[in-house]
Amino acid sequence: MTKNDIKQYLEKIYKIDVLDVTTIIKQGKENHHPVSSERIDPDPDRKFAYVFLVNMKILFFFVDDI
Repeated sequence: MTKNDIKQYLEKIYKIDVLDVTTIIKQGKENHHPVSSERIDPDPDRKFAYVFLVNMKILFFFVDDI
């Protein structure tokens, strides 16, 4: 989901006045094999959204789709 998608979703479904949306992609943790130091089964990257509302509150949620 893009910033605009998140903003439109919240305004349409929940009828919330959104001022701004900031998204951050955090890299997943890399797991290493204890003996050979190979990367095994890395965790997926995650996308987080910080939503700034008109009434000066911040809404934070996790976006599953990158």
